[in-house]
Amino acid sequence: MNKGLHKVFTALLALGFALISTPVPALSAESTVVLTVNPSSGQTGESVTVSGTGLYLGQTTMFRLYFTDQEVNLSQDYVYVEDTLTSYCYFPVTDIVGDSFTQTVAIPAYFNNKPVDKDGTYYFYLAKLNGMINKFVILGGTPFEVTGFSDVTLTPAQGSSGQELEITGGGFWPGENIQILFDGIDITEEYVDGEPKAVSSGTEAGTFSVVIPVPAASYGEKVVKVIGESSGTEDNRTFTVLP
Repeated sequence: MNKGLHKVFTALLALGFALISTPVPALSAESTVVLTVNPSSGQTGESVTVSGTGLYLGQTTMFRLYFTDQEVNLSQDYVYVEDTLTSYCYFPVTDIVGDSFTQTVAIPAYFNNKPVDKDGTYYFYLAKLNGMINKFVILGGTPFEVTGFSDVTLTPAQGSSGQELEITGGGFWPGENIQILFDGIDITEEYVDGEPKAVSSGTEAGTFSVVIPVPAASYGEKVVKVIGESSGTEDNRTFTVLP
């Protein structure tokens, strides 16, 4: 082999090794992946159907579906799960057909490091393994509303017997009856004009608000318990009866 051909061969060989050793990133978040979830809200333990289209399979077909309470900025390229999410639960994606998938999963009650214990906006994200660096890159996401956790507020949190006490709450089943216990005594019928109900429809569905006089009681801290009679959802707050 003459010197000219040897130089060309050496250059091509070096280029080949460089291409092989350079990590090839998976699809960026700006891909055409579209993720949807049906229904778009629900309680932990309930099943939902998650669908995705526009998947790029390539040589790697390992996808995961992540559920988290963290919102991820997908406007930048190559957002990796390992560098972004700290609280999550994931499901292997197994039902891939062509460039899409449809999979039914149950809303988890726990992340990897804490429970799912309050209403709010959560997120599903689809991620694909980048085998060259062993990380999952997020391809797309969609929000999901978790419901079913109550949130009761007492206004004020302390006062004397007979003064007005406003009790408000949310996270109950729309239209269900609400039971209120003050220091273990059911005051629902005695102090409320008709049994209180959670709002049945609209943006305030599942919420309630009542104003009652503080029952006669000995001084000190008293537990106010609110119970959804159909759902069994309940929440406790402490009210301090003043002299």
